[in-house]
Amino acid sequence: MTRKRAAPTPRRRLAPKRHTADPTAEWLSQLLDPAVVQLELRTMGLPASLSVRLNTIAAARHTLTQWTHAIASGKALTTHELRAYALAFYGLLPCLAPSDATAPVPSCLLPLEPLHDAVALLHNQCLTQSIASTKHLYGQLQPLSSRNDAGCQRLLECARSTRGIYAGVRTKHVWAIHAAPIDATIGNHQLLFYGARGSAVAAILAHGLRIDTTSDGRHLRYGRGVYLSNSMEDAMTHMGDGVGAGCVFVVQAALGAVHTLVDGPTPQWQSAPDGYDAVRVPGAMTPASSRCIVDGLHMAHGPLVHQETPLMQRHDTYVVYRETQVRLRYVITFQGISDDDDE
Repeated sequence: MTRKRAAPTPRRRLAPKRHTADPTAEWLSQLLDPAVVQLELRTMGLPASLSVRLNTIAAARHTLTQWTHAIASGKALTTHELRAYALAFYGLLPCLAPSDATAPVPSCLLPLEPLHDAVALLHNQCLTQSIASTKHLYGQLQPLSSRNDAGCQRLLECARSTRGIYAGVRTKHVWAIHAAPIDATIGNHQLLFYGARGSAVAAILAHGLRIDTTSDGRHLRYGRGVYLSNSMEDAMTHMGDGVGAGCVFVVQAALGAVHTLVDGPTPQWQSAPDGYDAVRVPGAMTPASSRCIVDGLHMAHGPLVHQETPLMQRHDTYVVYRETQVRLRYVITFQGISDDDDE
C-alpha cells in the first residue's frame, strides 16, 4: 500500500524587521532643516535667501543697544540724534530698513522690539547654519521616559502643574542635557523654564543659553540678561504653536540673592542691582507656594494662583545677567492637543 505523504507544513513568513525611529536624530534633523530658516525669514518679511555675517550682526546689535539705552535714559533726544542711530543701524542691516523712506524714526521703546527680534533671529540663524554635524548635539542629549525613570516622572509632574491654558498639550519627548557646569560660587539654585522655537533651539543646544542668543524684543524690559520663568504656561507661549521644533528648556539657574522689582521697566541694566545676583519681576499668576524636589533642586509646583502685583504682566520673570549662572538640564518637546499626557 502506498503511503500518502503528509502535507508540507506551510512556512511561517517572518515579519519584516521594524526600524525604530531614533527620536533624537529625527528632532535634530528637523531643527537643522534649511526650510526652518527660510520660513523664519519669510515670516519676518525678509528674503528667504538672506545671509548676513555674524560680525555685521554683532555691530548692528551694539548700535541697536545704544539706541535703546539712549531712549530708556529718559533724556529728550533730538530728531537729528534719533536719525543718527537709525542710519547707523540700517546702514549695517539695510534689509530691516522701512520701505517708506518718510516713516518716522522710532523715539520710544515699543517700535524697537521688532528690530531686536530680527537681530536675534539673524544671529541664531548664523549659529545654526554653522553647525556642520549633529554628532556633538546628539552626544549631549540623553532620552528619558517617565515610565522607567522616577526623576523624569517628578520633573513632568512639576512641569504639568504650571501649564495653565496649555494643560491639554501632550508631551512628546524628554531629554537630559549634558552641559557645562554652573557657577558654584552663587547659591539658591532652582529649575526654571525657557521656551524657544526654530533656529533659536539649535543655537541654544549648540552654544548654551547665551545672552546674545536670547536677546529678542521681549527682553527689552529689564536689561540685557537671560530671562527665565517659573511657569510652563509662560515658557510655552514662546515656542510658537507648540508643535514641531518648538520646545521648553528646563534650566538650572543660580539665583543667589534675588531683588524683587516693584516699579517699571529697566532696559538699561547690564547687571543685577548692587548686593544682588538676579532680579525677580512678579506677575499676576504665580505657582502655588508648595515646592517639590527634582534632581536635588527646587522647582515651582502648581497650580497657578493669583497674586497682587503693581506690574502689568501675567507671569513671574527671573533675570540673570551672567551666562555662568545658567545651565541647560532638560529639554521637553510637545505634540498636538489632548486631554491626557502620553508620558
